[in-house]
Amino acid sequence: MSLEVRIEELEQELRALRDRERICNLMADYFAAVDVGWEAELPDKRERLIESVFAADVVVEMITGSGPSVFRGRTALREAYDRDFDAYPFGIHYGSNPRLTIDGDQADGAWHVFAPCTDPEGVSRWFGGRYLVEFARAPEGWRISRLVQQVAFFTAFDRPWSGRAG
Repeated sequence: MSLEVRIEELEQELRALRDRERICNLMADYFAAVDVGWEAELPDKRERLIESVFAADVVVEMITGSGPSVFRGRTALREAYDRDFDAYPFGIHYGSNPRLTIDGDQADGAWHVFAPCTDPEGVSRWFGGRYLVEFARAPEGWRISRLVQQVAFFTAFDRPWSGRAG
């Protein structure tokens, strides 16, 4: 193998590692931006979330207080976050078990999420599930182009998520 070929392979591996790290950091930015009601909350989180995490033509599928919803584009997403997230006085998101496949300027990933929160009625709740995420490389860096929330459980703190006490 020639030195030029080996250097090219190493450059490709380095780019893949950098892309993976940047995408993982992007998801960490997403989780931080949707946290609410505690001292680490970012004062300009909404604009950071909308402008620096999501692609302009993003599609987000999530469960809201009124049931499943699909939001298309940054404007619709901003309105949903203003309405739905501001209703929750507290929430902190833990993302784990990232699975990521990168193919050039596109990537697919999945993150498990665990999010203790306080709902609009003041009830402490557990949320657990997974985010399925598609990413696209934009001139300004990686952005989320599609995010699908899969809910495994959403239950009051004092109730088991199975619905049955032991």
